[in-house]
Amino acid sequence: TISKTDCKGSWLLTEMDLDPSAKGGLGFIERQNPRKGTWTAMKLYLKSQVIERAMEKYGSQDAIDEEIRTRMRAKYARQTGKKVTAKKSNAGKVEKPSTQAEQRKKRLNLLLKSVMDSDSD
Repeated sequence: TISKTDCKGSWLLTEMDLDPSAKGGLGFIERQNPRKGTWTAMKLYLKSQVIERAMEKYGSQDAIDEEIRTRMRAKYARQTGKKVTAKKSNAGKVEKPSTQAEQRKKRLNLLLKSVMDSDSD
């Protein structure tokens, strides 16, 4: 089984894709939240159905991966104000950012670098 959060994050499915009352929507099993019983119940979906629905929507795993990369680039551009155009290397540089904004930018840069590296494979 896969949680609703994973369905939306890893498989890029929307609320409408998951809604059981919508055409093509997926059914789910509700379970009590294991972290805290008073929180909203978890919605768990069958992995095979989630993958099947994602393949119907995007066509292939490569298309899903490319869409994830596209969204990550757009998020990076929104948060930093920089457009991603070329791969940059920061080999050997290790420095501790002084502010939260700089730390967030550093994490985004590292994440983007890993995405760009996976693009070249």
